[in-house]
Amino acid sequence: MKSMFYGLGLWLIEKLVKDQTKKDVMKYEFSKWMTDSAPKSPGSGLETPLYQDQIKIIGGREADRVSKPSEFEAEKPKKSVNETVKQAVHAYLSPFAIAERERSKGVKEISGSRHNPRVLLYHLCVNGAISDDETPWCSSFMNYCVIMSNLTKNPAKQYKSMVKGLAKAKVEKIIEAFQKEFWPLDLSHDTGIDIVEPTYNAAAISWEHHGQKTTKYVQGAIMVKYRTTRSDWRRHVTFVESENGSMVRCLGGNQGDSVNITSFAKSTISWMGIV
Repeated sequence: MKSMFYGLGLWLIEKLVKDQTKKDVMKYEFSKWMTDSAPKSPGSGLETPLYQDQIKIIGGREADRVSKPSEFEAEKPKKSVNETVKQAVHAYLSPFAIAERERSKGVKEISGSRHNPRVLLYHLCVNGAISDDETPWCSSFMNYCVIMSNLTKNPAKQYKSMVKGLAKAKVEKIIEAFQKEFWPLDLSHDTGIDIVEPTYNAAAISWEHHGQKTTKYVQGAIMVKYRTTRSDWRRHVTFVESENGSMVRCLGGNQGDSVNITSFAKSTISWMGIV
C-alpha cells in the first residue's frame, strides 16, 4: 500500500507541477517524508536504511539517466515497480537543478561600487579573499551548485570535505545559507551516497577532468571551454543545457555578467564530464 501511495504521489507532482524547481523540491520533500515514515521491517517495500547502491536521482531534470541509461552505464535488467520505489526513496537536487534555481532569481552583477550579495555567496565556496562581483565567478558558481547539491545528497560527507577545503568562517556561512534556503541539516548524517568533489578553486580550469568524460551533450554535464585560444590557460566552466547544431546551450554563472543560458561553439570545448 505504501509503495502504491508513493508512486502515485510522484506521478501527481510530475503531472501537476509545471515549474521545474518547485517540482524538484516537492519530490525531495515528499521522498524525505516517505523515508522518515517508512516501516522498518524487511520486505515492506520502503525499508530503511536507504538503498545506497541503487539510488535513482529524481531531482534536477536528470531524466536522461533513466531514459538513456546506455549513455551512462550498461543496460540493467528491468526492475519491478517495488524495486523502482526503493530506488526513489532518497531523492536530491542535482548541481544542474541548483543552477536552475539561481537562474530563476535573476542573479547578475551590480555595476559601480556595490556588489551583488549572491555572487559574494558563490565566492565563499572557493579559497581566497574575493569581495567583489567583478572577479570572474563562473568557477565560484559551479562550486556553489556542487556544494549545495552535495548537502542535499550527503550532508556529512560534504561537510567533512568543506572543513578540509575551506576556511572555517566560510564553511559556517555556507551552512547557514543552505539552511536558510532549504532545510535544517544534520551534519552527522552520512547517507552513504557519493558526492561530486568541489574544487574550491576560483579558476575554471580546475574543473577539467571532473566527472565521467563524455562526448555527448548530456544535460547537467560539466563543460569547460577555452576563453580565447587553446594556448591560453584561462577557461570558462558551465553546465550543458542542450545541443543546437554546432552550438551548445549552456547554463552557468558569469555569462554576460549573470546566471543565464548562453550558446557556445562546440569547437571551443576543452572538457565535458557527467556528474
